[in-house]
Formats: sequence, C-alpha cells, structure tokens
Amino acid sequence: MRVAEEEKDERMMAAVGAEGGGEKLTAMSREHAKLAKKLERAVTDEYITKACKEAENKIRREYRIQETITNRWNQLTIKTLFRHWAAWAEDRITRRIEDVRKQLERRQLEEAARAAADMVAQEEIVKWEEKFDEYVGNFGNIHSHLLARVHI
Repeated sequence: MRVAEEEKDERMMAAVGAEGGGEKLTAMSREHAKLAKKLERAVTDEYITKACKEAENKIRREYRIQETITNRWNQLTIKTLFRHWAAWAEDRITRRIEDVRKQLERRQLEEAARAAADMVAQEEIVKWEEKFDEYVGNFGNIHSHLLARVHI
C-alpha cells in the first residue's frame, strides 16, 4: 500500500510540476506538497479511524440487542420447559394415585369375591346331607333343595 502511495506522490509532484509550466519544483513547493500529502494522510487516517470506531460501536450495539433478545428467548424457553415439566409431573402424580386407587379397589374386589365364593361353598355344603339309602344299601348324599342323589 505504501508503494502505491509513493507512486501517487510522484504523480502528484509531476502534476504540480506540469501545472507550473514544466518548471522544476522549488524546495518550498516540494515542502508544501509533502505537507499537503501528510495532511491528506492524517485526515484519511483520522476518517478511517473514526469510521472504524463508528462501525465497531454499531456492531457492539447490535450485538447487545441480539444478546438481549437471545436471553429473553432463553428465559422464555426455560419457563416453557418448566411449565411443561410441571404439567407432566402433575399428570404423572395423578396417574400414579389413580393406579394405586384402582389396584386397592381391585384387591378389595378380589377379597370380596373370595369371601363370597367361600360363603357360597359353605352354604352349598350345608345343603347336602349324608343319608343311608335303604333301597340301594349304601350311603349317599342328597341335596336338600334339588333332592338329587349322589352315591359314594
């Protein structure tokens, strides 16, 4: 880049010399040209520095805005996930309570069914009487309600 600037300086010197009617530049005009070039470089450097600072500030501002938006989305996501988890946990607790209640109810029904079956069996046993059958000559059981005979 410095080479390009030096070439530009030489062209400028040549142009200044050409404007003067082809006369050689005096030491003073050369000093003026060098000073003008230094001032131009200083102004250009200052402009570039200022533009870079402004661009950097703009990028930092946009980054802070994006970071704020990202943080808000993250917080929203965390809240949403927590709400979903809480709903899932409540549903699971409710289901577990319902499962335990159904299991307890099923056990009670099974116990009641066993007790009822035992009672029916006891009542059924009471209905049978063992008697001696005089016609056949052996013992047999007779159902009191059905009057059915069973020989042993």
